[in-house]
Amino acid sequence: MRSRFHGTLAAVMSVLAGLIALTGCARLPMSGEVRVGPVIDGGLNNEQLYYSPSAPSAGATQDEIVSGFLNAGTGPQNDYAVARQYLSEGFRTEWKPTEEVLVETGKPVITFDANKRAQVTIRVQSQLDGRGVYSVAKPGTERTLDIGFVRERGEWRISSAPNLTVLIRPIFEAIFHSYTLYFFDNQYKYLVPDLRWFPASASTSTRMVTELFLGPSKWLASAASSPIPAGVKLSIGSVSVANGVASVDLNSKFLSLSATQKMQFKSQLNATLRQLSSVNTVQVLVERSPQSIGDLNARVSGSAGQSPVVLTVDAFAHTAGAISPNFGHVNDLAKKYGANDFAVSTDETHAALLGADGVHLVLLSSIGSSPMLVDSRLNTVRPVFDRQGYLWSAGKPAGSQIRVIGMEGTSRVVPAGWLALANREEIAVSPEGSRIAARINTPSGSQVWVSSIIRDKTGRPIGFGSPMQIAASVKTPISISWAGDVEVVVLDLNDGVRTLPYIATIGADAVSTVSIENGTQVLGSTAGDIFVLNQFGDLSRYRSSNWERVISGVISAHFSGH
Repeated sequence: MRSRFHGTLAAVMSVLAGLIALTGCARLPMSGEVRVGPVIDGGLNNEQLYYSPSAPSAGATQDEIVSGFLNAGTGPQNDYAVARQYLSEGFRTEWKPTEEVLVETGKPVITFDANKRAQVTIRVQSQLDGRGVYSVAKPGTERTLDIGFVRERGEWRISSAPNLTVLIRPIFEAIFHSYTLYFFDNQYKYLVPDLRWFPASASTSTRMVTELFLGPSKWLASAASSPIPAGVKLSIGSVSVANGVASVDLNSKFLSLSATQKMQFKSQLNATLRQLSSVNTVQVLVERSPQSIGDLNARVSGSAGQSPVVLTVDAFAHTAGAISPNFGHVNDLAKKYGANDFAVSTDETHAALLGADGVHLVLLSSIGSSPMLVDSRLNTVRPVFDRQGYLWSAGKPAGSQIRVIGMEGTSRVVPAGWLALANREEIAVSPEGSRIAARINTPSGSQVWVSSIIRDKTGRPIGFGSPMQIAASVKTPISISWAGDVEVVVLDLNDGVRTLPYIATIGADAVSTVSIENGTQVLGSTAGDIFVLNQFGDLSRYRSSNWERVISGVISAHFSGH
């Protein structure tokens, strides 16, 4: 009967094509020009697109009941009604299938002990918690599920089982889809993305709003906020969507919020719910009474139309040919200080040059201004500007300081937290400035980790949250860059000659693109563009599944604000 559990793959293939056409996940297409962004369809008006598992048959053995129960986890419709038919009357209402999802690899092993209890050993590839937060399991991870039985009216039924469901990968991807929830940073300037996975259904909009009330994921909680206090909730238990309008009906406690808090929550709702193709606008009501709430210009990420800035032996300019009037004297300064790398602020008013004697801060808008030596250490990673107006300079060795430098040149030390133990090779700050990605050197090799950036109310970084590894499947990462709201592009050394960029989605898996020879540095943009600089100074762009050379003679290249 174990083959019955795995036989669902063939049955589900008929719905995969339709679901993939309807729904976009947090992955890049492997053909066509690379673009990253939510293209999510929540227009399902019923739950009939799911695989439909079978109910227990008369006279089923315990082995068949176990296999059938596991298989019925593929049918979340009507609160897993089919799966509950395998349960005893007393346990049927107690079982909580949404508390966890295990994505298995290989076949489950079912054994029975002397007491006729079943032990199901699952090799776990990844898991989903009760809030839709996805994580990849360490290789070799196993879980053993203990299942008890009882006889009811002559039939075997399950009397105890873990609060979870088990799915193989193709079925997980058919049933669950990624959605981005948006919270505010601690200064309420930018919206911070938080990727979750929910079953795609007519109730998805309700699940998204409910999770907004519960707040950001644990790893983001120190850097992301919500204006909604405890007690505010949906008044009718669901979010209705009709004619392109998502109606969010709240209880009367919402009226106690300030006008600013109401606008902030509306911004969260708009950014979150308008990912669904069925939603064009969001209407907020309080106990069926429409509310008039102003709009807040909350920003999600940086400019999507920038071209990379390159430092060559002859120039410092955008690759698109648009030469900023502020860039004219930078090349001379780069030569003077022997700069081999740089960073440019988001507004392109400042640059940082990494040279033989440290990091210099340059005011670009004042030609002839004297560069300031803001970090004289000789062993630092490439400097990085964030959108909050700070320049980051981190020492490479474990235990060395991580400093943030204001545009006026004032330097402050950020307590390194988990990064104090790591040898850093590269850091990158997310588009809105609330998260950091770091490529670190460990005894197991180079790895990529992310964590939140804790800031005070003025926006100054004061620490880091708990870290989370991403791109664990990438064997030898040699360069990283943010490539969207929840994506980090990671360049893998691959076979030593050909390098391979991966898109590592925070809260999903890493997906490879197309390899390129001799890459040394990868660049990503908020528009989803990917560039790779090779060891010979050629900068290439990924377009239509191919790499096209953009410019040669490049020493280093970066997007402004990265």
